[in-house]
Amino acid sequence: LSNSSIGSSASTGNDNANGKQSEHERRRSNLINTQSLQNWDDMSMDSTSQEMGEAMRGMVESMQTRVDAQHRLLSEMEQRATQDNSFGKPENADQWSTLEVCYWLNSIHLQKYIDNFNSLSIDGSILLHDLDESILANELGIKKIHLKKCFREMNKLKEAVTSVLSNQLFCREKATEAEKSRRIEELEKKVTTLRQNNLKLKGDIELMKEQAKQQSLQASSQLNKEANIKSKTSPSNESATAQKDTKQ
Repeated sequence: LSNSSIGSSASTGNDNANGKQSEHERRRSNLINTQSLQNWDDMSMDSTSQEMGEAMRGMVESMQTRVDAQHRLLSEMEQRATQDNSFGKPENADQWSTLEVCYWLNSIHLQKYIDNFNSLSIDGSILLHDLDESILANELGIKKIHLKKCFREMNKLKEAVTSVLSNQLFCREKATEAEKSRRIEELEKKVTTLRQNNLKLKGDIELMKEQAKQQSLQASSQLNKEANIKSKTSPSNESATAQKDTKQ
């Protein structure tokens, strides 16, 4: 090999080595200006440390406040579920309160979104009728991986509500039919009673007519008897009157 080739190879090897070294070279921190670090005094360090500590305490307190609020909310939900058998029932989902919606989120293991639903007062009516993918993702913070699950669970609630409404409608129709049958039966009984009363009334009228006829015949017979008696007694009275006149 020529000297130029050897030199070229050595140069290339050095360049590659330098390149690898530059790739693994540690970059300067963009958090602390190392050039001005020597200008910091103890007071500045203490002040910065104090500010960072206060910021950390504020973050911890804020997080603790949220955790405490969520714990109180979960405790209230559990208490309501224990005291009220109808609390959080799927068949009543369209009438749920915001607390029941939060209870449902906890039951389907999406409790991380309880704060968002609670802060926007999402009740059962809004849950079943007003939420779409855009609102769930953008306003309620539902992550894309949870959207399909959320819709599946919402559809289950809608099916439960629809099933109950269908049963109620069926029972109402059956009750209406039973009421119609009962009223028809009552009307038929009334018609039968009226017919019986009508027949009885006709019988009473015929009886009264017969009685009136008998009374009329009896009265006529009595009048005839009286007339016959008068006709028999009239000649003797005339003879007695004539004899009286002769004596005079």
